[in-house]
Amino acid sequence: MLAKIAHSYAVAELGIDGFKPFLNQIILGTNIHHLSHYVGGTRVIPPASNDAYEIKLITIKSIGCRPYLMVIIRLLADVQGMPEYWVVVGEP
Repeated sequence: MLAKIAHSYAVAELGIDGFKPFLNQIILGTNIHHLSHYVGGTRVIPPASNDAYEIKLITIKSIGCRPYLMVIIRLLADVQGMPEYWVVVGEP
């Protein structure tokens, strides 16, 4: 579900041809072997927000300075204790 949300958000922000997607096989269920390489999160729980959900697209760099697109998702952000999920969706 998180992969679908993140991929859809990236397409909405950048367009269908706006990036090189990583999640197509995972979303289709044909290859989920490396799912944990793309979907994760943090142990730090942010404070409750005034918004029901939070979602944003950012560019991160790997250790080798390679750029990747990541979507940060927080469902039920207005409830204390809800985590952020980090999904690497592709390359710019």
